[in-house]
Amino acid sequence: MELQQQCRVILNAPIEVQLTWFEPNCVYCVEECAFKSDTGLEVGCFNVASTAPTPPTPSTGGLPMSAKYGIAIGVGIPGLLCLIWLTCYRCKRVMVNSQIPQPNTRLSTSIVPQHIAFVMGLDGPTIESYPKTLLGESRELPNPNDNTCPICLSEYKPKEMLRTIPECNHYFHVNCIDEWLKISATCPICRNSPD
Repeated sequence: MELQQQCRVILNAPIEVQLTWFEPNCVYCVEECAFKSDTGLEVGCFNVASTAPTPPTPSTGGLPMSAKYGIAIGVGIPGLLCLIWLTCYRCKRVMVNSQIPQPNTRLSTSIVPQHIAFVMGLDGPTIESYPKTLLGESRELPNPNDNTCPICLSEYKPKEMLRTIPECNHYFHVNCIDEWLKISATCPICRNSPD
């Protein structure tokens, strides 16, 4: 209190002081940053327009616009060049593959007969010469896994007639294998043909 008594007013003059601070970041303020109250040291933005951009926060990791443009150009141009290269490469491959040589239109003076071999089925007497087996009540066959006809995929039942192909000893329903052997001379399982 003694200090105040020693001080006396010499001159009343208005003084303008400019303050600079880093918290909060007032870059986004429209008009000014100022103290929030006359007694505290808390600073804030005043007269903030509704269209002012919000400052980036560390949690969102916002990038400046120039960085976004740089990334877009840095990725966009090489991507566009790769797309152009791939398109040209594909067009070149299509053109190379589409160049089919023209057939020779000259006629030959010699004619060579072409022999075409067809594998035909067996005739009726050959099919009938294959052994037949009447399946018993136990439905036992030499191979225990042979309990289903591989042609019609039905299980063998007692008292059914089965036919065996002698070369490979595979069993089938008589009707199934007879029809098969009329079309193809090979075994439907192992594709062995008769001798």
